[in-house]
Amino acid sequence: VSNRDDNSLSVDPLYDPGLYAGSIGLIGAGVSVAEVDVDIDGSPRPDPPTIGANEIDPASLSPLEGAYTVNPAGSGDRNFPTLQAAMDALSMMGVSGSVTLRVASGTHEGQAVVPDIPGASATNLVR
Repeated sequence: VSNRDDNSLSVDPLYDPGLYAGSIGLIGAGVSVAEVDVDIDGSPRPDPPTIGANEIDPASLSPLEGAYTVNPAGSGDRNFPTLQAAMDALSMMGVSGSVTLRVASGTHEGQAVVPDIPGASATNLVR
């Protein structure tokens, strides 16, 4: 047993075509460094900052509602590359209506932990 990964984070950064990270798992997961008080675009870094060169503003994230896909080969803002990425988004952003995850056929690597989902209810189902 090793403690080498005690402070590691395994999150898909969900890079867009401009190589900006978009994964909610990176928000607030960094360590503040006094010499780095703005991101690559000049946006102020909060404490704790987002991991990576760009800061992700959680206020710009909206609760999920409607149909989404889980497809490693897919793209777009309504696709998650992994089931865990979908679970991370549901946990962080919650739901404002029913959500359907359409999982692509095939073998999906890894495991996913289904979290408590803010806004989920008998009316706002997640399936």
